[in-house]
Amino acid sequence: MCPTRHGNQAQSLAEAVIPAGGRTLLHRHLTSEEIYYIVRGDGMMTLDGKAFFVKAGDTICIPPGTPHAIKAGTRERLRILCACSPAYSHDDTELLEAEPVVVPQAPKRVPAPAPVAKPPAAKRVKKPIALDLRSGANFKAVRDSLDMGQGVFWKRVFVTQSGGSRYENGRNIPEAVKTLLKLVYTSPADSETFLARLRAPYQGLPPVKARMYKDARSGPDLKALRRALRINQTTFWKGLQATQSGGSRYESGRNIPASIRALVILVFGSEQHARQQLDALRNPAPAKASKTK
Repeated sequence: MCPTRHGNQAQSLAEAVIPAGGRTLLHRHLTSEEIYYIVRGDGMMTLDGKAFFVKAGDTICIPPGTPHAIKAGTRERLRILCACSPAYSHDDTELLEAEPVVVPQAPKRVPAPAPVAKPPAAKRVKKPIALDLRSGANFKAVRDSLDMGQGVFWKRVFVTQSGGSRYENGRNIPEAVKTLLKLVYTSPADSETFLARLRAPYQGLPPVKARMYKDARSGPDLKALRRALRINQTTFWKGLQATQSGGSRYESGRNIPASIRALVILVFGSEQHARQQLDALRNPAPAKASKTK
């Protein structure tokens, strides 16, 4: 949001994305006061010669004329919202260090390798298959492209192997399971976009204690969470991909499917907990080997 494109007068807002391990050049703004809000990731902030650790949820105020730079951690990219008042402009920005210069080097001479036996043919890499929820046959193609057995593939979305087999043969899939399939088996960018769309209608809700959504297992638990969020049955259960009548039965004691329980944190949890849940679904920890005597 900047004056030259949107007509705003007194401030600007922009998102900066820094690759894992990357950094910004040390710089300062002569007249603008800037505020960083860390949306995702962590890193090291340098502000007026002092370095300190920052993480998602942190806010940093940068007074006018103050040298600053930020470096992303090595695990994931760093996403920052940058607000400036007066609005950001290149003319108001002064770089305090030069861009790194890459000097090309002459290639080193490598001795010719000794003759070796012809290696075996390279293993053919399977091309990823796009997920198509309209076709049960597509699930098998996706599984094959990921080298996943039926049991492993469906377990990731809280479905038994026999249930997954029926879905692959054309049985109707519950909306909650479809939602988890989109979150787990699409590209990282598509998955993040879809998660943001799921959470968008509930961003203005009052905060609740983490245990209310992390420990919710039963209908009464979810009813208590709904009341704490101050929303009606229709709105609450729509977020969990269920109808109002279905939600009413769950709140009255009907067993709640694991797929719906998994969506509770993704939809109603804090940004941090929702992303942790998504990462756990997409990158499950390897099963621990059982101990034998």
